[in-house]
Amino acid sequence: MTEQEKIRAARAEYAREYRKRNPDKVREAQERYWLRKIQKETKGGAENAKENA
Repeated sequence: MTEQEKIRAARAEYAREYRKRNPDKVREAQERYWLRKIQKETKGGAENAKENA
């Protein structure tokens, strides 16, 4: 295993443990992400409609 692979495995293990210990924080972060994504798409869609009119 190379250094990079060891680093990647350690980070992945840490992330798994974090998600296991903090399911509420992870769920809230995912919800905020999707709300921002929807708002961005909706805003972008409205702007594109104005440009094409």
